[in-house]
Amino acid sequence: MTATIPNLGNFYGRTLADITPGAYDFTLELLRAGYKPLDLAASTPSLEWTDEGAVMGASATIRQPDKGRIWLARGHELRLTAHWDTHQWQVWDMRCKEPTEEDGLTLNVEAYDNLQALRRAVLRWSFPRRKGSHPNGWTADEIARFVCRRLGVKVHKLLKGTKKLHTNMVADGLKVITWAYEQEHKGSGAQVIFRMTNGALEVTQIQRNPMLYVFGSQLQSALTSAQQGEAYPVTVIEGYAHQGNGHEQHKLHHVEYNKQIVKQIGYRPAVVRFGRCEGGMPELIQKCKRRLAQDLRLIKTATIVTPGVPFIRRGEGVMLDLPQQGFSKNKAFVYASAVKNSLSGGAYTTELQVTAIDPFASKAQLELLYDRASQLSESGGVPQIGPGEE
Repeated sequence: MTATIPNLGNFYGRTLADITPGAYDFTLELLRAGYKPLDLAASTPSLEWTDEGAVMGASATIRQPDKGRIWLARGHELRLTAHWDTHQWQVWDMRCKEPTEEDGLTLNVEAYDNLQALRRAVLRWSFPRRKGSHPNGWTADEIARFVCRRLGVKVHKLLKGTKKLHTNMVADGLKVITWAYEQEHKGSGAQVIFRMTNGALEVTQIQRNPMLYVFGSQLQSALTSAQQGEAYPVTVIEGYAHQGNGHEQHKLHHVEYNKQIVKQIGYRPAVVRFGRCEGGMPELIQKCKRRLAQDLRLIKTATIVTPGVPFIRRGEGVMLDLPQQGFSKNKAFVYASAVKNSLSGGAYTTELQVTAIDPFASKAQLELLYDRASQLSESGGVPQIGPGEE
């Protein structure tokens, strides 16, 4: 993501035939050690899965057959596969929590992808410098592979690390792996995402979806809103900083505000201490402008419901052809911040929460947007990021 609208032609060079959202068949299988896979599709009147946080989750209602019983217990796996035309695609593979039973006829099951297995136990971890195998420390992928091996989680693909690390901590496995790649991010600037692929951990660099979906006339509903950057935004930033060290240290002070915004919202001051600013007053002024824009920004968001599309994951980009809601032309490219799929009574829908802010953007990339918003605020209006921006 950059401070300007991306040139989509650089990424998506040709147009494919229209797809028919919702025109998919699904197979839901129960996987148990020592047993053949059991097809649960006919026994499952409702199924939902949500890709919102670090761990994807699902919930299902499963009816017991008239004859016999379905044995489903904690630790068993559910696998969902989508079928269309002559193709098929494994949507997810998740592990069940202990199910609950209603009236002896219905099982309510919650499941999570195997990232949850990395969070199930808090253990002591030690990654020291060691003569022979790790004389200078451990790379992020070596730490991730060690954690997965200890917790019994399969590895699909790990982004290679370059920075040598050493640490001792008490934490769950996912926090250890996240810490390792955060340190790698500081060293190399890599942006990564953690996800399960066919039941195995994949840590890969952020890259956009190979196909860009355009949503418009087929949408069942679209609700747009403008979200305030801060719940109680300030309108005046009083910034303090210093330049230099020791006897040569100079104190810096700057007050940043916009008369029109103060008139619109009111006088709400905040004192911010920025520490050292080696760039002097110009740097302090820029930081004050950036902080003010961060508090005042309005982020255009939307929640859309469409006939189901199982391929979209959190963080991927889509196009919204909704001119009346402000999503059109160069303002139609947005990112999915949460994805919820629902199968019930033969109907399949996907609910997308989208925003103009990339959920995987680095701090430096967001600062570019705040710089842009601070320039907009100088025109006298409340800055907006995304559709509706002037």
